[in-house]
Amino acid sequence: MWSLDFLDPNFILEKTWNEIVSKIWYPAPEFTWLTNWINSEPIKSIEDLKWKVVLLEFWTLGCINCINTHEHTQKMHEKYKDQGFTVIWLHAPEFAYERLVKNVQKSVDEYGITYPVAQDNDFATWKAFNNRYWPAFYLIDATGNIRYTHFREGKYDEKERAIQELINERDNENVEQDFLSDNLSTNTAKLSIPRDEILSWGPAKDGIPAINKPKFITQEETLETSPYLWEDDL
Repeated sequence: MWSLDFLDPNFILEKTWNEIVSKIWYPAPEFTWLTNWINSEPIKSIEDLKWKVVLLEFWTLGCINCINTHEHTQKMHEKYKDQGFTVIWLHAPEFAYERLVKNVQKSVDEYGITYPVAQDNDFATWKAFNNRYWPAFYLIDATGNIRYTHFREGKYDEKERAIQELINERDNENVEQDFLSDNLSTNTAKLSIPRDEILSWGPAKDGIPAINKPKFITQEETLETSPYLWEDDL
């Protein structure tokens, strides 16, 4: 599993920050057997978070290193939550008393945490992420790819720069998508986009996801029979 912690220092020196963020990415594993959601309705899938930038943290309530990061993580949530960003806290217990939801709730209240929290008592999602640390941070972009990781404390400025970069990237992608849906048209056919490809992306090229090309249907096709979405419905 990739982490900026384990990159060759020579690579980091040779690359700009944008290049680092854009090239190190891989699909985030699905949530598995998460229970007892706090501050949120259950989030069942990474797909439910599409078009949000997500900072996922594995923590445990008795970990002093985790405790030292709580204030900064809450500040990041407050600062960027209105820009399509959220934090998700996944509690993976080290000791038996940490498995109790009442103790997790006590920590949430004590540290003023307002973002979604869930228990991973069976370490199912922890294992899906191949995680080994408390705390562990995984920054997921708007298309569901892990683009940055950091383990343990520190690197707060670096982490915030990564958040800003992915928010800006997502906003630019949305602008391009909106331009395609709002401005492309012809005199002989209505612009349409496949129903299952709305706000989706094609294969990556040079580390950059490509927008699925709009497709056209003839005016003879009807909304009921066509697998595409009419321009008027966008």
